[in-house]
Amino acid sequence: MQKKVSVTLNRISFQEKTDVVSLQKILSENPYNEVSGIGFSKAAVFENVLEAVLIKRTPTSLQEFDVKSSSFVQRNIFVFEEISFYIDLINGFIYSFASMSKLNKVKSELKNIIRGKIIYENLVLNPQKVINELSMANFDCSISEIVIRKFVYLKGAQGKYSARVFDSNVGQQIIEEYSDEIQKITVDVSSNFCNDFVLTISTNNSFVIKSNEDDFFYILDNLKIQIK
Repeated sequence: MQKKVSVTLNRISFQEKTDVVSLQKILSENPYNEVSGIGFSKAAVFENVLEAVLIKRTPTSLQEFDVKSSSFVQRNIFVFEEISFYIDLINGFIYSFASMSKLNKVKSELKNIIRGKIIYENLVLNPQKVINELSMANFDCSISEIVIRKFVYLKGAQGKYSARVFDSNVGQQIIEEYSDEIQKITVDVSSNFCNDFVLTISTNNSFVIKSNEDDFFYILDNLKIQIK
């Protein structure tokens, strides 16, 4: 079955030397509790990657119509979030399959409970470099779509430009000409080691993988190696 997953990630490093087993222990010692309304669950290490869930309670309110008074009344409620995330210290990434705003909540709480300085860095992806690295790792890449921030036509018109690419050589020429203005690129990828998949690379902190569900983590592991 096909699966489409957006991966949001940052670089992560620690001022004091640590490992995923130590991090797992820290998260397990800070479970969710009703007093603080925040904490961690399901902390586990799988193939040297820490997996965990941040549970966060946020107060909010909603309006309900009161028939007796014929008016709206405000009722206070709590909204709960479960944010799954991963820490890969070998490749130096913290990542999630949620949005950047949710990953930022995880990053903030990690700083609150872990002694020593945690350093987060944005990941600036270079689509051309990613394609080159995948090709060197025996993946066959064919460019199928490109989005350019500032496309200039005959020096008389410019603006955001999105194009479907039917000739990968043309796509390669566009990338070379507009290398500093590429916002997003989509690539059809094939390999002898997994089924064909589609990779969409954004320049900042995220990419999207559309693949067979069984191949997803194999593809993700390879991408982490290529972009680290």
